Amino acid sequence: FEVLVTLQKGMGFGELALQNDDKRSATVITAEPTVLLVVQRADYMIHAGQTHKRFIEDRVRFLLHFPKISQALDDNLVTMKDMHAMANLLHEHSLKGNEVLVEQGDVVDNLIFVKSGSLSLLRTIDVNAAK
Repeated sequence: FEVLVTLQKGMGFGELALQNDDKRSATVITAEPTVLLVVQRADYMIHAGQTHKRFIEDRVRFLLHFPKISQALDDNLVTMKDMHAMANLLHEHSLKGNEVLVEQGDVVDNLIFVKSGSLSLLRTIDVNAAK
Protein backbone atom coordinates (compact mmCIF):
# COMPACT_ATOMS: atom_id res chain seq x y z
CA PHE A 1 0.00 0.00 0.00
CA GLU A 2 1.02 3.60 -0.59
CA VAL A 3 0.10 6.02 2.23
CA LEU A 4 -1.76 8.87 0.53
CA VAL A 5 -2.43 10.95 3.63
CA THR A 6 -2.54 10.56 7.39
CA LEU A 7 -5.76 11.89 8.88
CA GLN A 8 -5.69 13.46 12.33
CA LYS A 9 -8.32 14.72 14.78
CA GLY A 10 -10.75 17.08 13.05
CA MET A 11 -10.20 15.67 9.57
CA GLY A 12 -12.61 13.54 7.57
CA PHE A 13 -12.98 11.60 4.36
CA GLY A 14 -15.60 10.08 2.10
CA GLU A 15 -17.55 13.19 1.19
CA LEU A 16 -16.58 13.16 -2.50
CA ALA A 17 -17.55 9.55 -3.01
CA LEU A 18 -20.75 10.12 -1.07
CA GLN A 19 -21.69 13.21 -3.09
CA ASN A 20 -20.79 11.64 -6.43
CA ASP A 21 -22.20 8.21 -5.61
CA ASP A 22 -18.75 6.69 -6.24
CA LYS A 23 -16.99 3.75 -4.62
CA ARG A 24 -14.22 4.21 -2.07
CA SER A 25 -10.97 5.20 -3.80
CA ALA A 26 -8.68 4.07 -0.96
CA THR A 27 -8.45 1.65 1.93
CA VAL A 28 -8.42 3.31 5.35
CA ILE A 29 -6.86 1.66 8.39
CA THR A 30 -6.37 2.93 11.92
CA ALA A 31 -2.84 3.68 13.05
CA GLU A 32 -3.82 3.67 16.74
CA PRO A 33 -6.99 3.34 18.84
CA THR A 34 -9.41 5.74 17.15
CA VAL A 35 -12.90 7.14 17.80
CA LEU A 36 -14.93 8.17 14.74
CA LEU A 37 -18.12 10.11 14.11
CA VAL A 38 -20.05 8.68 11.15
CA VAL A 39 -22.87 10.13 9.05
CA GLN A 40 -24.93 7.61 7.06
CA ARG A 41 -25.68 8.30 3.37
CA ALA A 42 -29.43 8.72 3.90
CA ASP A 43 -28.94 11.28 6.68
CA TYR A 44 -26.24 13.09 4.74
CA MET A 45 -28.42 13.35 1.64
CA ILE A 46 -31.40 14.63 3.62
CA HIS A 47 -29.53 17.23 5.64
CA ALA A 48 -26.33 18.19 3.86
CA GLY A 49 -26.31 16.49 0.49
CA GLN A 50 -28.96 18.60 -1.21
CA THR A 51 -27.44 21.84 0.08
CA HIS A 52 -24.00 20.76 -1.07
CA LYS A 53 -25.39 19.63 -4.42
CA ARG A 54 -26.91 23.10 -5.00
CA PHE A 55 -23.60 24.67 -3.91
CA ILE A 56 -21.66 22.56 -6.43
CA GLU A 57 -24.17 23.26 -9.21
CA ASP A 58 -23.72 27.01 -8.58
CA ARG A 59 -19.95 26.58 -8.83
CA VAL A 60 -20.27 24.55 -12.04
CA ARG A 61 -22.43 27.31 -13.56
CA PHE A 62 -19.76 29.84 -12.51
CA LEU A 63 -17.00 27.78 -14.18
CA LEU A 64 -19.03 27.40 -17.37
CA HIS A 65 -18.96 31.20 -17.80
CA PHE A 66 -15.29 30.86 -18.74
CA PRO A 67 -15.12 30.29 -22.52
CA LYS A 68 -12.14 27.90 -22.45
CA ILE A 69 -13.81 25.72 -19.83
CA SER A 70 -17.15 25.56 -21.62
CA GLN A 71 -15.31 24.91 -24.91
CA ALA A 72 -13.41 22.01 -23.30
CA LEU A 73 -16.77 20.57 -22.22
CA ASP A 74 -18.21 21.05 -25.73
CA ASP A 75 -15.13 19.37 -27.24
CA ASN A 76 -15.48 16.42 -24.82
CA LEU A 77 -12.08 17.15 -23.29
CA VAL A 78 -13.78 17.19 -19.88
CA THR A 79 -17.05 15.71 -18.66
CA MET A 80 -19.71 17.07 -16.33
CA LYS A 81 -18.30 14.69 -13.71
CA ASP A 82 -14.94 16.45 -14.18
CA MET A 83 -16.70 19.80 -13.81
CA HIS A 84 -18.33 18.71 -10.56
CA ALA A 85 -14.98 17.47 -9.25
CA MET A 86 -13.32 20.79 -10.14
CA ALA A 87 -16.18 22.74 -8.57
CA ASN A 88 -15.74 20.73 -5.39
CA LEU A 89 -12.04 21.66 -5.27
CA LEU A 90 -12.60 25.41 -5.38
CA HIS A 91 -11.82 27.20 -2.12
CA GLU A 92 -13.10 30.70 -1.55
CA HIS A 93 -10.66 33.35 -0.33
CA SER A 94 -11.73 36.87 0.61
CA LEU A 95 -9.25 39.70 0.38
CA LYS A 96 -9.37 43.32 1.47
CA GLY A 97 -8.58 46.05 -1.01
CA ASN A 98 -4.94 46.71 -1.95
CA GLU A 99 -3.63 43.28 -0.88
CA VAL A 100 -0.94 41.47 -2.85
CA LEU A 101 -2.30 38.10 -3.94
CA VAL A 102 0.74 36.80 -5.85
CA GLU A 103 4.02 38.37 -6.91
CA GLN A 104 5.81 38.37 -10.22
CA GLY A 105 8.30 35.50 -10.20
CA ASP A 106 6.30 33.34 -7.74
CA VAL A 107 6.01 29.65 -8.56
CA VAL A 108 2.55 28.96 -9.99
CA ASP A 109 0.80 26.38 -7.83
CA ASN A 110 -2.85 27.31 -8.30
CA LEU A 111 -5.46 28.57 -10.73
CA ILE A 112 -7.41 31.61 -9.60
CA PHE A 113 -10.91 32.70 -10.68
CA VAL A 114 -12.40 36.06 -9.70
CA LYS A 115 -15.84 35.43 -8.20
CA SER A 116 -16.49 39.09 -7.34
CA GLY A 117 -14.49 42.29 -7.09
CA SER A 118 -11.55 43.11 -9.31
CA LEU A 119 -7.81 42.56 -9.48
CA SER A 120 -5.04 44.55 -11.13
CA LEU A 121 -2.30 42.55 -12.83
CA LEU A 122 0.99 44.43 -12.58
CA ARG A 123 4.30 43.63 -14.22
CA THR A 124 7.71 45.07 -13.37
CA ILE A 125 9.40 46.40 -16.48
CA ASP A 126 13.15 46.79 -16.79
CA VAL A 127 13.39 50.31 -18.28
CA ASN A 128 17.10 49.82 -19.02
CA ALA A 129 16.37 46.79 -21.24
CA ALA A 130 14.31 48.96 -23.61
CA LYS A 131 17.29 51.26 -24.35
